[in-house]
Amino acid sequence: MYKGRVNLTVNASRKNTNIDSSFGTVSDPIFGQSEYVDVDSVNSRLTLSTSSKSVWQNSLSLGVSKTIFDESQITDTTATTSNIVNGTTKTASASLGYGQRANQVRGALQASMSRTDRENRGEQDSISMYANIGVPIWRTIDLVLTGSKFKNLIENSVLDDEDLESESYGAGLAWRFGQRSNIEITRNKETRG
Repeated sequence: MYKGRVNLTVNASRKNTNIDSSFGTVSDPIFGQSEYVDVDSVNSRLTLSTSSKSVWQNSLSLGVSKTIFDESQITDTTATTSNIVNGTTKTASASLGYGQRANQVRGALQASMSRTDRENRGEQDSISMYANIGVPIWRTIDLVLTGSKFKNLIENSVLDDEDLESESYGAGLAWRFGQRSNIEITRNKETRG
């Protein structure tokens, strides 16, 4: 909608799924050796973005996805669902980018967050950030500085508010061979929490 700058996607599916993760990819009930239930998935996403011709390449995206199944469909009461969990995931991401042509400073900043709330598993938050800056040093060769950070927060009965995070930063060179095409080689240092 609005010259391709607003995009709304909604889809839904129903799949007959094996409740055992060992047979999660097996679609045949005979070879699956476990019970199957109908699993409904609903996904929606709204994306706002600038024109593809703009020097600034910015976008904002919001999404919600939901997985639903009826546990009362399981007839074998000794079986447990290790493959399927009812839950909802909410996501948000934003990106800010500048620069397309050679001999021009370019940069990109991306941030995203998702919150997944699974039944009987607690909430899990995931946050990521990424930055990249290219500074022209000779014709189509750029000096590149890059960095990223990831953080996960898990809260359930087994892992109570356990922080899992990592970060990486580095520098290198990029060869820009097209208006929006380049190859980067960087050396990075990574740390984990």
